Amino acid sequence: MWNFYKLTTIFNEFTTLIIHSELTNVTSDRQYFASKVFIKFLSKIFYRFTISGTEYLKDLKAPYIVAANHHSTIDAIIMGLFIPPPNRIHFLGKESALWNNRAWSAVNDFFGTIPVKKNSNTDAIEKGIKVLKDKRILGIFPEGAILSHKKSFEGRTGVARFALATGSPVVPCGILGTEDVLPYPADYAPPANWPRVGKKVEFHIRKPLYFDQYSTKDTENREIARKVTDEIMNEIRIASRGYGCPPEFLKKLLRAGVLKREKLVSQTA
Repeated sequence: MWNFYKLTTIFNEFTTLIIHSELTNVTSDRQYFASKVFIKFLSKIFYRFTISGTEYLKDLKAPYIVAANHHSTIDAIIMGLFIPPPNRIHFLGKESALWNNRAWSAVNDFFGTIPVKKNSNTDAIEKGIKVLKDKRILGIFPEGAILSHKKSFEGRTGVARFALATGSPVVPCGILGTEDVLPYPADYAPPANWPRVGKKVEFHIRKPLYFDQYSTKDTENREIARKVTDEIMNEIRIASRGYGCPPEFLKKLLRAGVLKREKLVSQTA
């Protein structure tokens, strides 16, 4: 039975882990998983979760890529909560969005988020490939942005290039409701610092996709990269039931038979 004393003990340990990580610039697996237990515990208290497809991850061995739609800076945390141990996930994230204040900077450094710099992603690509070659898990949001007018609903081909370069399978996921938990600001508005409680969040996992028919030589083939990305994005749209997509894009998916009208979620980002 959880009580206030146990909750305080866990919080104190979590704070100690964050401070130790900042001092040593290293986050051990013990620190990582202890903090994950703490965050997952709090999340189940303050939010209403609907989760499906976790059976697809039960016997899946790293390395693999987790790819999802994107509505909030908290999406990475939600994804990370449901990756089963002993696996550890590293995310690619925009430096300008995730390192915009001291608190978020500390959290992202602690969890090993890989910063993607504006107009220069070479270093992030190299680090992402290293994560997979080290038999860990890479988290990525192929839409490339949170705001609707900036994101690519077709999906950017980086996710395909990571999969092709390393031979890693891709796990498509759908996330719903996180923009209500931690709204992302409009252009030039100050970022939100604290999540809203009591919100409903859905996280749906699809069957892993394998691309064994291709080789590492196909990594720079634009046509193949586009084809692989389309397959991944279609599965993400099925998992998220079209959530956040503009009407014209939904019509395209309906015409292609990717989605069924009766399964759509009627909300745009």
